[in-house]
Amino acid sequence: MRRGKRGDTAMKISVFYEHIEKACEQTKKPLREVLEYVKACGIDGVEMDYDELAHDSLDILKNLQDAGLVISSIYGFCHLDIDPEEQKCLDVIDKAAKNGCSRVLLVPGFFNEADAKIFGECADDWEKTAAFMQSNQAVQNITAGLRRAVAYAKEKNVIVTLEDFDSTLSPCSRITALKWFMEQVPGICWTLDAGNFAYSSESILDAYEVLHTYTAHVHCKDRGTENPTSNGIVGTYNKGLRPVSAGDGYIPLDTILSYLKRDGYEGWLAVEQFGLENQYDGIARSAEYLMKNVLLK
Repeated sequence: MRRGKRGDTAMKISVFYEHIEKACEQTKKPLREVLEYVKACGIDGVEMDYDELAHDSLDILKNLQDAGLVISSIYGFCHLDIDPEEQKCLDVIDKAAKNGCSRVLLVPGFFNEADAKIFGECADDWEKTAAFMQSNQAVQNITAGLRRAVAYAKEKNVIVTLEDFDSTLSPCSRITALKWFMEQVPGICWTLDAGNFAYSSESILDAYEVLHTYTAHVHCKDRGTENPTSNGIVGTYNKGLRPVSAGDGYIPLDTILSYLKRDGYEGWLAVEQFGLENQYDGIARSAEYLMKNVLLK
């Protein structure tokens, strides 16, 4: 279990910057007003897309600073499956280091459809998954690129993480695959996304048992039921993928948060609710849930 950086003494709440922008769009309120509102909700940080930050760094950073918010993590979509020496991975790390951010999340590439099908057929079996990952060229490229990124990040005091990305094309979408990457890339860590294993109909509680020692960051994503299931792999743990605020769905967030607290996690809890119809109220609702279930207990 990786503990928080920068003198953290307890868990803190962040929110995806895109949710703030969507709240501005939905309410017609100015950005500065929404940022002040976010801070007043008990949120101290934002999850930032590298591409957006690279495009508009000065204005974003100034607005965050004025609101008393910091960057909790920077995430970037990369193409290591094609180019294991892609410069963008290092650029994401540099951007984090420059802005006092100790975590980056890399989405390192994807399978083609044919390989994704093979991966899906063996993903429930550890030995079959390991054999496939070892033989697949895209995975080997990603592994080499991640080793390079982790070594570079160590020099910058930044931790590189992977998440359980919710796509059948993602080589990081299943418990066994994430375990394989954690073992093959020393120093890499896990961003626990509480809602993404539902996409593959896997249990977040099973995932936590296998992966919790690698936890360095947390996305507090919940899911709401719907019938029929909108997408993903239909099964026991996929009861629907409707966007909801934290605590309003069926993901066992209470249990995960209790485990994190028990195990000494002291990092960020990031509110993630892409697709929510009312982000403005939803941000406050998620923050209130996290305050009650973690920070105020």
